[in-house]
Amino acid sequence: MVNYVNIVVSCLLLLPEVLSDCTFPLHKVKTDVKQRLKPLIGKRFSATDADNKFSYSVGICTDAVKDEAPSDKAGVVQTSTKGGSKVIVGRYDNAQIMMGESWIFLEYDQGMKYKTHCNAESRRANIMLICDSTEEHGLLRIIEENTNKSQQCYYLFELSHRAVCTSSPSNGLSIGSIVVILFTVISLAYFLVGFLYQRFVVGAKGYEQIPNYSFWKDFGNLQADGCELICRSGRVTETRTYKGIGDDQLQHDDDDDDRDDHLLPMGLEDEEEVDVYHY
Repeated sequence: MVNYVNIVVSCLLLLPEVLSDCTFPLHKVKTDVKQRLKPLIGKRFSATDADNKFSYSVGICTDAVKDEAPSDKAGVVQTSTKGGSKVIVGRYDNAQIMMGESWIFLEYDQGMKYKTHCNAESRRANIMLICDSTEEHGLLRIIEENTNKSQQCYYLFELSHRAVCTSSPSNGLSIGSIVVILFTVISLAYFLVGFLYQRFVVGAKGYEQIPNYSFWKDFGNLQADGCELICRSGRVTETRTYKGIGDDQLQHDDDDDDRDDHLLPMGLEDEEEVDVYHY
């Protein structure tokens, strides 16, 4: 029996991957590329060549010209500044994409064919998107139209935009930066005003000019005590040997006898010593 589930899955794996209106070959688009290209999808840019003969419209995964027929899928369109004739340079339904740390390379293929150049092959648009943190709206330039070879001719565009950057610069300071700045300013103001007050109002000299000097002095001691308590181990206590109850009592009686010896008369002391020795 034929496993229709496996057949359907195999067919789906052969389909190209679609990113908005751009169609890329399977397994060519990574997640981070999609995220970095996402802010530019649907936007249009325009530029004019150095000779002012042609103007170019470029759409990122969308029609380059807003009123263009949807079936054309024209991602890059060349328009003559004199006659107004239009040529489709590349279509975004057959696109290629590559990414670097600070750039994204986007290629639109299957444009209109050349009449006499490049072996009458289809036109191709290469769009180099580069990181520019100062460019918020995007700046498009036409670099060249390379037709000096028999095949693989191309139009090269450069698009500068902040969205291409790996991490776009923030519009303001973070909360952490604001807290650090406020803490620094308040601390400096506290010590400066307190120093002036202690010196000129109270008339303090030396270390006493520091505001709340006694507090800060004790504060250092408290820190040292806390470090002593938390970080260092306790003092090693001397090990005590085990003694029975009888031994302690005997030792206690001997100590009492020793303490009473000085109360006895000298003669009696000597006699007891002699008697004990004689025994």
